[in-house]
Amino acid sequence: MYLQNSLTLDCNCNADGSTSSQCKDDGTCDCKKYIDGEKCDQCMEHHYNFPACSSNLHCQIPYLSNFCPN
Repeated sequence: MYLQNSLTLDCNCNADGSTSSQCKDDGTCDCKKYIDGEKCDQCMEHHYNFPACSSNLHCQIPYLSNFCPN
């Protein structure tokens, strides 16, 4: 939980992507490796297959990228 404008709010950190259910004072969560987002709910750029985010080199090649998961 964290405070925002004198209100106590739930962190809502993604259990699969965050290192903890606790968040920082600004409500953002600490993410696992290759995971991003305020709530750790998505892969970092050029990483795929949340929550097992990994970098697939072929996903960075435009004509092959349509085979990559989002």
